[in-house]
Amino acid sequence: SENKFCVRFTMSIDNTDIEKEYPIVVCKDIEKIVDFLWEIEPYLPESLAARVDFHEYAEKVVVNGYALAILEGEKIISLIMFYCNDITNKIAYFTFAGTSMDYRKKGLSLSLFNEAIKVSSEHGMRYVNARPYIVNKKILSLFRKLGFTMKSIHGKTIIVEKITLIHTGIDISFL
Repeated sequence: SENKFCVRFTMSIDNTDIEKEYPIVVCKDIEKIVDFLWEIEPYLPESLAARVDFHEYAEKVVVNGYALAILEGEKIISLIMFYCNDITNKIAYFTFAGTSMDYRKKGLSLSLFNEAIKVSSEHGMRYVNARPYIVNKKILSLFRKLGFTMKSIHGKTIIVEKITLIHTGIDISFL
């Protein structure tokens, strides 16, 4: 794993505010990813384990895409998995995002999404999209905050999309 940047937030432990810094890393450790997926499985709006084998899923993402993680020591506390390999359509696809229960509402997912959008843009992706469940109001709110727009509804999911800003060297401030 390689350091991308750190997330800093304040948490209260025994009524004492402690500022902590957590690294965001590219995680290639399939077992760590699988352990994290099992940890948060009970809290997902729809079972992921019912649809995919966690080990195969983690391996596929690590080989063909990215898993960005925020770590507490060696343990994943927040994770986003995505692909930015659709060179033809220039679309990155976010397949999973989650945060451990004890670390929610601290901006970790927002930091991971922003870094994933940046990585996607650096890989030439013009768009990023995701397909969250309609019942997952928290992630839908986060997508709105990040500037995603709703494209269409498919069964229990909504396709959301955002245009990335790829630096082209052209000054567009007056456009």
